Amino acid sequence: VQTELHWEQAALNRQLLGKQIQTAQPGDIVVLPEMFTTGFSMRSDALAETIHGDTLKWMALQARSLDAVICGSLIIVDQGKFYNRFIWMPADGQHQFYDKRHLFRMSGENDHYSAGTDQLIINYRGARICPLVCYDLRFP
Repeated sequence: VQTELHWEQAALNRQLLGKQIQTAQPGDIVVLPEMFTTGFSMRSDALAETIHGDTLKWMALQARSLDAVICGSLIIVDQGKFYNRFIWMPADGQHQFYDKRHLFRMSGENDHYSAGTDQLIINYRGARICPLVCYDLRFP
């Protein structure tokens, strides 16, 4: 889903994307932009959510209502560290995630986020999918 996000306004972005998702052509996987709740912000301390926050609940609801996977990255705080975390949310709510591993130094992302260490491989309907967030594409 491509859209113009409301800068650092998670609730407005969920509302906007929810409308777009519900009116889009049906499919198996809905891919949302990097940091889809806030835009590519470096204010991790002010904008981070927990893994049990409003956005993951929203993703689970969207996935269930469409019987599809909803995926994208958002700012997550986990054990006191901030991550640009990609969430894979299937209709059953049993999500998987990976944290962006190659942070974009030119924007200072490395000063505000911790790099992930693990790669995620998802087996989905006979396909093996390795999600990558933005700069991670250069270092598969």
